[in-house]
Amino acid sequence: MLAIAVAFVASLAFAQPPAFETRMLDRFDDVAAWKAVASDGVTASVTHVVDAKRSAMRLDFDLGGTAGYALARRALPLDLPDNYAITFWMRADAPVNDLQVKFVDESGDNVWWYRRANFTFPGEWQPITIRKRQIDFAWGPAKDHALRHIASIEIAVAAGREGGRGSIYISDLALQERPSESMPFPAPIVRASSSQQGAGPARVLDGNLKTAWRSKSGPKREQWLSVDFGRPREFGGLVLNWAKNAYASRYDVQFSDDGRKWRTVRRVTEGGPGRAALLLTESETRYLRLLLHEGPRREYALGELTVEDVAFGASPNAFFTALARDLPRGWFPRGFAGEQGAWTLVGIDGGHDTGLLSDDGALEIGKSGFTLEPFVVEHGKVSTWANVKSQPFLVDDDLPLPGVQWNAAHWSLRITTFAIGAPENMQLVARYDLTNLTDQPLALTLALAARPFQVNPPAQFLNTEGGASPIHDVAWDGGALTVNGVRNVYPLAAPARVALRPFDAGPLVPSLATENRGQENRGQRCIYAWKSITDPDFTEPHNGGRAKARAGPQRTAPTRRARVAPADR
Repeated sequence: MLAIAVAFVASLAFAQPPAFETRMLDRFDDVAAWKAVASDGVTASVTHVVDAKRSAMRLDFDLGGTAGYALARRALPLDLPDNYAITFWMRADAPVNDLQVKFVDESGDNVWWYRRANFTFPGEWQPITIRKRQIDFAWGPAKDHALRHIASIEIAVAAGREGGRGSIYISDLALQERPSESMPFPAPIVRASSSQQGAGPARVLDGNLKTAWRSKSGPKREQWLSVDFGRPREFGGLVLNWAKNAYASRYDVQFSDDGRKWRTVRRVTEGGPGRAALLLTESETRYLRLLLHEGPRREYALGELTVEDVAFGASPNAFFTALARDLPRGWFPRGFAGEQGAWTLVGIDGGHDTGLLSDDGALEIGKSGFTLEPFVVEHGKVSTWANVKSQPFLVDDDLPLPGVQWNAAHWSLRITTFAIGAPENMQLVARYDLTNLTDQPLALTLALAARPFQVNPPAQFLNTEGGASPIHDVAWDGGALTVNGVRNVYPLAAPARVALRPFDAGPLVPSLATENRGQENRGQRCIYAWKSITDPDFTEPHNGGRAKARAGPQRTAPTRRARVAPADR
């Protein structure tokens, strides 16, 4: 059986800034103070425009196939308060490249900067907020790296993933003075649309999972829970701990500056029970609300709401690392647990693309691509890389056919890989031999999970950033799994079923056990695939596949093998 599980993770790219004491630095009624500067081989110019009724500066650039930059610079003498943010509005007609905002002192030798590598420039006007903590010292002779005064500012586009040419529009450059970072927050105020007696909304912040807020049961399923932090608060995500069978399967996460006008920053359409982790990168709001639309029962029960710090959601890698820290070893790849692994290339001579096979048996599909990760389920227990003995090998000890063998008490899993095809059209082939080592029948399930992780670990950052590998789209057509509309996985042994499971439905590993429970006598081969989406747009619903299928184990006779050999492109 092939069951494909779809997961969903999202990150907030642009949060509507809350109200602060703001000093306007440049309304861009004209751009005479700005000068275009470009590196060798790059062209740049600045022009005053009115776009969507906004007076703005347009920076036109052509990177000319170089690794250079184009920027707009102006003198801007400015003393900075103890805590602050630089804000402006931006839109662009530009390919994915690096966004840089630089702050230069009077000497011109010391530079601080804000960097967003491979930034997806917004096509519509969006606010950009650069907080004090996001500005790093870049270079210069200064021994004191604290930024207290600037003499000039530069807004730059540097060559990134796509290069090319384009235009960025900048409007309403401002300085926000913010409360001191050391100022304590007042006690948050929690409210709800309804509560059962003795189960009020404050219980979600009492630090006790044994207590819970419970909404009243009734015909009206829509309920809400809100938190007033007292003043704008920064955070990187939320963790919700739902009480058993009283969770919200469909709900919105909303922010507000005044507690009256709300904006949706995250939609969950297929949530599950238990612990739900929500990535909300660089979020900031005074008021937070969970708008609950639907669940399996006519009431909701939330045991605890944890507001995670900024570091929790700094990036997909930070998010998955935080989850791996709190969950059992083996639920995430070794690198997210801070452990060192090893891997080998799988490819052909002169090939334009390659795969990677880890010593834990995960196969990376193409450079920086997703992985196929194996799991074996026996009587409701899921075996991961963490509870087997893994042994890398070469076929016949010297052939360029790398593999990994898992050894358990009653069975073994042998994974063999190789590549075929031409340099411009390589295909990876993987063979999975699951063997019963006893003289009695065993009910075993082989589960292959297509996961949004590279074999290259998150600690890798030179040349290629490792760790998370976003999957934006997945489809099953009855014979192949297509990932991101480009790469196909072909199971050579026909799967019995296919299921798409969203990330919001809960952790993958325990679901493998529960979805195979009670299926021991069906005698079906099973492969799972799991996907995650990272998408900066939280304002629209995300349509993932629905979990309509269940997995069944392979009943394996003594010394016989269950073989599944997907070819991966």
